[in-house]
Amino acid sequence: MIKLSSLCRDGFFVAAALAAGLFGGVGDAAAGAKGANNVYVNVTSRLAQGDLGQARNTTDSVQYIGCYTQTYRNSSGVFEQVNCQARDAAGASYYCYATDPELVRAARSITGDSFLYFVGDTAGKCTTILVGQSSMYQPKQP
Repeated sequence: MIKLSSLCRDGFFVAAALAAGLFGGVGDAAAGAKGANNVYVNVTSRLAQGDLGQARNTTDSVQYIGCYTQTYRNSSGVFEQVNCQARDAAGASYYCYATDPELVRAARSITGDSFLYFVGDTAGKCTTILVGQSSMYQPKQP
């Protein structure tokens, strides 16, 4: 099974549409299937996607993809933020950030073997973070 965490800033869920396009007919028949999603960045569309394990295991020293989260408290309360960034083999890179607690929560579900897809708006704020977990994805090697 594939676990997806995907949330948009405006509440529109895109996981079903993305899952259909990205994972096709993955099901019981693909139990032993293996796939590799190299990092892909489209700066014009403000999106990036790829497998963390595949990016780590690639022979080039260019690709990366991931998000990091931070939480801190100040006099106004608790502040949370997620920053997602990626660079593909051609050197194209994209970055977005979000303070929406639901997007932060989605990013916190990322593991070293996850598939990650994120989209931002024209201001650089992430509007979608999709995290996939599947036995198809290449595990991260040391």
